[in-house]
Amino acid sequence: MAPDTTTSAATEGGGLSQEAVSYSKGTAEWRILNRKLGQLTTRVRRADAHQPTTREWFNKAIEKSGKTIPYVTKSSFRYSKLGDKEIRLLRLYQSKHPDDPLKADLFKRKLDDVDREYEALSYCWGTESADHEIQVRDLNATGPAVRNGTTKPGQENMIDTFRETIGAITHTEFKIRKNLHDALKQLRRKYGDVYLWVDAICIDQSSEGREEKQRQLAMMARIYNSAATVCVWLGEDKGEAEKAFRLARDIMNYKRFDEMIHDRNKMIDWQSLTAIMRADWFSRRWVIQEIALSRNATIHCGEHSLHWDDFADAVSLLVEKIELMRVGFRHELFDDVETSSASILIQTLGNICRKSDEDHDRGAISSRLLDVETLVSTLLAFQATFPRDTIYSILSLAKDFPKSQEAWELLHEEQILETNPIGILPNYGSSPRDLFIAFVTRSIHQTGSLDIICRHWAPDLERIEDGADQMPSWISARSKAPFGLPGTARGRQNGENLVAYLPHDQRRRYSASAVSRNVETGLERGERDGYFDENGGSPRSTEREAETSERGSISGNGIMVVEGFILGIIKSQSDVMRGGIIPGEWVARLGWKKNEENQVPDTLWRLLVADRMAQGARPPLWYKRACLHGLVDQRVTDNAGNIHPVTPVDRKISEQTTTYFKRVESIVWNRRIFELTAFEEKTGGPPIASGSQPARSTAKILPKPMMLYGLGPEESRVDHIVCILYGCSVPVVLKVAEQQRVSGLYEVVGEAYVDGIMDGEFMIEKWTSRAREFRLG
Repeated sequence: MAPDTTTSAATEGGGLSQEAVSYSKGTAEWRILNRKLGQLTTRVRRADAHQPTTREWFNKAIEKSGKTIPYVTKSSFRYSKLGDKEIRLLRLYQSKHPDDPLKADLFKRKLDDVDREYEALSYCWGTESADHEIQVRDLNATGPAVRNGTTKPGQENMIDTFRETIGAITHTEFKIRKNLHDALKQLRRKYGDVYLWVDAICIDQSSEGREEKQRQLAMMARIYNSAATVCVWLGEDKGEAEKAFRLARDIMNYKRFDEMIHDRNKMIDWQSLTAIMRADWFSRRWVIQEIALSRNATIHCGEHSLHWDDFADAVSLLVEKIELMRVGFRHELFDDVETSSASILIQTLGNICRKSDEDHDRGAISSRLLDVETLVSTLLAFQATFPRDTIYSILSLAKDFPKSQEAWELLHEEQILETNPIGILPNYGSSPRDLFIAFVTRSIHQTGSLDIICRHWAPDLERIEDGADQMPSWISARSKAPFGLPGTARGRQNGENLVAYLPHDQRRRYSASAVSRNVETGLERGERDGYFDENGGSPRSTEREAETSERGSISGNGIMVVEGFILGIIKSQSDVMRGGIIPGEWVARLGWKKNEENQVPDTLWRLLVADRMAQGARPPLWYKRACLHGLVDQRVTDNAGNIHPVTPVDRKISEQTTTYFKRVESIVWNRRIFELTAFEEKTGGPPIASGSQPARSTAKILPKPMMLYGLGPEESRVDHIVCILYGCSVPVVLKVAEQQRVSGLYEVVGEAYVDGIMDGEFMIEKWTSRAREFRLG
């Protein structure tokens, strides 16, 4: 039986007894703290695909009051302490007038007790100062205890006593940023209060609330999945939302969709939709879990709103027909649509998790589909304010979040704390460098593959921390990814990553080191550390370890020990192929002769597409003829033999030729073509790092140098070596470390394509007998 009044236990602080304010049974405050919050009103419904899309009443039927919130900073407001598995919720007061000041109650509830009884907000915090306000009252507040008109010792001034008591039960000014203020104004209803979870208000963001913040962040996945609706706030409308959202609803009527993609009168509507897709919200890394774990979601921009499913379907259909629309409309209107954060987010969501269709638990997560490495490696278009969130922000989505008995976690347990159902509590006290090394270490241990050292997933390494140790070269920056750092540029910046894969297709495209050999890698622990064996997770005995039993940093010197063999040395290379323009000199060196117009050397046409189609399959034989057509077509190849991109749609070349050369463009962009002299012991071999271990055998001397051709990264140089590292599916360009802080050290320059060896052709005795260890710093 519920008590007649609601209170919380008294606390002692600063010599003064603190007691919770009591609310009588039956009051609104008592019901909020003790009873169900009630049935939520639906903000936005999915569009009806069978309704005519031009009726005026249809547009008016969509509620215009729902929106989302941003970050806040605390002024004189004081939080009451959260208990175990508790969250705070915001009761936003109703108002019939949009200019009325914002007013709300903040109260604590067990998360399990308010399942699907509140809405959660997803938004951009913003960087502006907090110069707007909301009046907030903490229903769980405590104040100085007063008994029979007297005060406790230490509180002699009765005026101060009652001032603090009144302050605990009245509304207090709470400073927030404009974006949050705008969102709350739109989410507020004319009739009926709204129950919201907003991280910036419901979590103590002050320095005193650091521990609470970490534990609430660990619960965020459950908080978003327990919300009845996640409200996505894109910001104030800049004139595009009404047209974009109307178009999205119209698209749901498939009978008209085919007409709309050809209707030039719809150009402004399509332009509005693509503008909405470029909203800052879509590039935030945390939104991935917020929307992926939602049971139901609505999207809000200014006073306009749309069901998330309608928006997602509209974007998916747009991407599906993007090439056709580029022909029918202005090409620049749809620049980078398929590589935008909005498009990538929507394409990825269906591959992250599966949700229940059961009526009693609809929308609950039934299974997670991707591991940590896949999530980190593929979600490159999303930014995180703090470098550690590159990993922390996706942990709750992963099917392999750390377990207590993992060898990796035993060595890195201070960096990730496992909590209940679907949360991982981050530790922001660890350095990004240690966390990133732990991530790579774990990935290699989990998969038995070294491909992670060639994936470009890490945030801008130069700005991570002032005075921090340099990142190992085998942690590759996202600036080398195909489209660079999110938010810094539009369009392609680099060629496709040769070890990249898609969330729905994680097959390796190549097998240069074959698949039969065990991966032998380790992490050296620096001057005081042992040697970490990835296969067993236990330190090997070393002379350094014998000197002292004290262990140093988990990352030590950041040196990884791997095994493989040297394939050859770069003898010459082209200029960087900026903009995807291939120099005619190298087209000729790859065997093309203009006077033999019916012959295209296999090395040429295969190398230009890295011997694969866009999805990783082997290229069809018609690629060879398509290459030939482009080489003799002046719209593709100029008089000097230089091959140019075929992106502009006004170049009326055949569909097959366009397909081939668009693939070429995606591969060669910002890379170099190189000529490789295969490693021969007779010639003394390539540059060897001082103190490096020599080859273990005397391989048979080749009768004459073998020349190989390939593609290397922008940073590759003449005399760099190209190696096959066991466990890595592609060759790797290495260089002798510039700063030999320890002997025998190499640095990873990047992945490479070498024609004729990508399927394990060189994994034969003649080459594998030269296997050696490489120390990568």
